[in-house]
Amino acid sequence: MGPFDRYHQAMAEQLSIFGHWERVVPAVQEEAPPPPPPPPVPIDPRQVDLLSGPQPLRAALEEACLALDAAEVRRAHQELFSRFLGQGWAARALEWADTIEWLVGRGAEVPGVDEQVARARALAEAGGAARLPEAPGYLLDGVRLAALRRAVGRLVAERGAAASLPDGRPAAYLLLAAGDADGAHSALEAACATVASVDARWLGYFGEAAWRRGQAHQALELYCRACLEDPLAVDQEQLTCQPVLDLVDLGEDLELEVPVLAFVPVLADLRGLLLLDDRALQPWPSPTLAQRLCGLLRRYRIRRAAGSLDEGARIEAKRELMRVAPRGLRELLRAI
Repeated sequence: MGPFDRYHQAMAEQLSIFGHWERVVPAVQEEAPPPPPPPPVPIDPRQVDLLSGPQPLRAALEEACLALDAAEVRRAHQELFSRFLGQGWAARALEWADTIEWLVGRGAEVPGVDEQVARARALAEAGGAARLPEAPGYLLDGVRLAALRRAVGRLVAERGAAASLPDGRPAAYLLLAAGDADGAHSALEAACATVASVDARWLGYFGEAAWRRGQAHQALELYCRACLEDPLAVDQEQLTCQPVLDLVDLGEDLELEVPVLAFVPVLADLRGLLLLDDRALQPWPSPTLAQRLCGLLRRYRIRRAAGSLDEGARIEAKRELMRVAPRGLRELLRAI
């Protein structure tokens, strides 16, 4: 008998004191089956999903508003109310339909073009929101812009690309003021292509539209043309073109005489932003100081580019510029 056998025998003898024993193997417990699923809950007919609920009808109602389709607004409103008993702000949709009919006319009753423009402008003003009660802000803005686009389109269709408002502003001004820079740019581009001479006010709006759609160089060029021709005609309330604003600030720092906008073309040339063109050489009936300076600077640039200035002629040309220029510009002129 080996040592391990004697050990197990001794252990068995000791355990026999407690009676019969044997190894107990624990029983394997089976997992309890999952509980049965709860009975289905009846669907509340008032609860609807995205496709069968009011959302598509709400979207259709908004699209009809943006299309200025009063009849479709009424249809979507009727279906929305008949199926869902109204959805918040949509309860006022009938009033929106009335406003759209007021804007574009009902049936054969279409307002004249001037009246349609006046109504679109009235809706775009601060008090115009009362005509679309409880409309979300994005919808109010969309309807306002749609009304202005329709009015401007009709005005241009009846009176040509150069159609203007009663106050002399271009029809495209309405689009620019409403934030539609692309529409305003297209309209003003067409006007400038069909009119032999566009005044400074129109050029300023054209430049502003170009700036707001990211065409910085064209914007500065158009603003310089407007400021050269008539700086007082430029609408400074709409002016956001940063290069022009920077030049105005520079002119104020140099204490140039008012209006500082008149010196924007000269400052743009002296700062290397763009060169004056031959428009600066036209014979002005009563040239201002800024117009005289623009003409002298343009002639100086032409002669320098052609190489027709010897040192003595160059010094004399600069002296003439210095005699005409305001004190604040003389330091910039010395550097040319």
